[in-house]
Amino acid sequence: MAGVDSEAANLAGPAADVEAWSWRKVAAKQGRSWHLSEVEDDDEHHPVTVLGVWARMIAEDYELDCPNLSNLSACAAFLERNLHRIANDENQDFRLMRDEIRRCRSHLESVLHDSLTPERGAPCPTCKDRGQFVRLQREFPHWCDDPDCAQQFHFTTDEADIWACPANREHWWTAAGYAEYLDERMGA
Repeated sequence: MAGVDSEAANLAGPAADVEAWSWRKVAAKQGRSWHLSEVEDDDEHHPVTVLGVWARMIAEDYELDCPNLSNLSACAAFLERNLHRIANDENQDFRLMRDEIRRCRSHLESVLHDSLTPERGAPCPTCKDRGQFVRLQREFPHWCDDPDCAQQFHFTTDEADIWACPANREHWWTAAGYAEYLDERMGA
């Protein structure tokens, strides 16, 4: 699904006030009227929900002023300021916090198609001729801002990308060569 109803738009948009939703859920569970609509589940992948819940819990545990829970930057800054304390406190479940934040980040990266997962392409034609089915993987050139780095690449296009075979490093194609291979494969 694309557009304003997509998962990317949901993650980019504002989140509900976590505390207000919590009180509404309590009222609903107690059978009291709180709103005409049904209780909705929190979006467990929304960064404001994940960081907001952890910020609220940490603030309560250490009796600290709670940040604005609907502000992602405030929650992230609060957690970052207290990270050393959380990580060294045996009464805190640091691993659980780490895992939930990691899942949230992974979900964001998959929605935005910006993950570190290798981009896979067509089968390696050389391996395919030998009866093996191995998909080529896109590799990007090294790029950095370090003025002393001798390996700098400053490409703004995909001209320096290569498509390499993970089974045999001698099988690789430039971006242009890979595009030609795809055209031939598709019969264009």
